[in-house]
Amino acid sequence: MFINSGRVFLLLGVVLAAASCTFSKGLQPLELPSSIGLNAFDSGLTTSPVSVGDVFVYDNPIERRQVTAVGDNFIGYQDGLGGFSQTTFSPIFPRLRWGSALSAGSSELTNISGLLHPLAIGNRIVFREKTIRARPGATSQLIWDCEVQNKLEIVVAAGSSETWQILCKVDGRERALFNYSDNLGGLVRMIYSMDDGSSLVRQLTGYAGSAQTGVAVSGQEQ
Repeated sequence: MFINSGRVFLLLGVVLAAASCTFSKGLQPLELPSSIGLNAFDSGLTTSPVSVGDVFVYDNPIERRQVTAVGDNFIGYQDGLGGFSQTTFSPIFPRLRWGSALSAGSSELTNISGLLHPLAIGNRIVFREKTIRARPGATSQLIWDCEVQNKLEIVVAAGSSETWQILCKVDGRERALFNYSDNLGGLVRMIYSMDDGSSLVRQLTGYAGSAQTGVAVSGQEQ
């Protein structure tokens, strides 16, 4: 079935919340669709902005993402619960593949017009996302329209950071506001507009480069 953009972002909140739960022993990892290649989308970046071993920690829900692989136009991440995801070189775009004991799926990004990277004010990209999900099973097709608005310094739990602010419309509606840090090669803050009019805000609470021994969370080592 096809679902509208509002329901997709509502599902995003549900899936993220589920990801913060511990795995049930009776669940097994799901097999992912193999028809979508990992290099199906060129983000505009020629090299990966992160390195194997880099760690990002977010809140709402709490999520620890560690870079485990860097390949041809994709980055592999693993969370603290055994789940994984694979993205383009840019975390601004939707995930290409993901899997855990609770959810799995893959996305194909096509019909690309414009270019976002290298980031500059006014840069804009439009593309189609076709997603196949398992548990719960669903298929969606969405049109993304993302534009770099400005460059500003923001303060989150992990500290202050100079960021690019990118506004993304989905099927014509403003649905996501991303703050991306060139220095970290990752997102510092994400604000999602939900279908009921509320907002889901996620922010970076900790970061560690591959050369560091611990993850700094709100300025403290753990």
